[in-house]
Amino acid sequence: MLSSLILSLLSVFLVNADVACNYGDTEFDGYCYQFVNQRVLYPDAQAYCATQGGTVVRIRGPTDAKWIVSTAITEFQATYGNFWIGLHKEEDQFIWDDGADISYLNWAAGYPFSGYDYVGAQLSNAKWISVASSKTLPFVCYYEKGQNGKQSTTSVVTEPVGSVCDESDLLLENRCYSFNPTLLSHDRAQQACEATGKTLAIFDDVAQINFVTSTAISEFAMTYGTFWIGLKKNEKTGNFYWANGKINTLKRWIPGYPFQQQSVVSLQVSNGKWKTSDQTTSLPSVCSGYLQ
Repeated sequence: MLSSLILSLLSVFLVNADVACNYGDTEFDGYCYQFVNQRVLYPDAQAYCATQGGTVVRIRGPTDAKWIVSTAITEFQATYGNFWIGLHKEEDQFIWDDGADISYLNWAAGYPFSGYDYVGAQLSNAKWISVASSKTLPFVCYYEKGQNGKQSTTSVVTEPVGSVCDESDLLLENRCYSFNPTLLSHDRAQQACEATGKTLAIFDDVAQINFVTSTAISEFAMTYGTFWIGLKKNEKTGNFYWANGKINTLKRWIPGYPFQQQSVVSLQVSNGKWKTSDQTTSLPSVCSGYLQ
């Protein structure tokens, strides 16, 4: 769904680096907005906005909320219903996708609901509601005025397919994984994966994490410690992205992490959770490829 969404929308919006906002985007109060009238899951909205160099929209205050909702009513051709905003829960706390502090809240009465990790804004009154992860909604992307929103906020690696997976790799779903016990810095581990046509390990779901973690215990002969994976912070936005350019939506942080001054991530074999680490630390690593 996401790939077809990107292709259909990119055919409409032309890049013009000489203007404050990309052609087709709307400027308001120092920011540029793109209203996407297509219903998608929240992680797909995150991934699409990342391709535009922005995030799912942050509501900065009541004036901001009023303008965004009134414009959304026109763009989405509806006066009721909800749309995604860039607020989601991690480790039992709500955070903005763009990493900004939460200084403004506008929950509808009775919200947020426990167990609902994503947030939508109501077209009828601009109030926020918590939304189930299975829900699909239209959404709004935004980025700061003057930036080239079409430039991705993180380097996007085209995942190798097919031939990079061999019989020695372990396969789960469409990903294959290989294990490198050699202790390397993050950059050298990344280079070693790329030399085989793979990236540092990417995970699509918790099942893959559990599978690789349990295998790493025997492959690396350790029951404690960490290994490198392909998750890294973009210093500009503060968000963490996978080596294929997709924003991370899995909530697996060890309590107290991530550390603000660290940008690369390792996975702990004892519990399948991850933490930020110093790039020069020497660790084993796991690479992954993608099968189509």
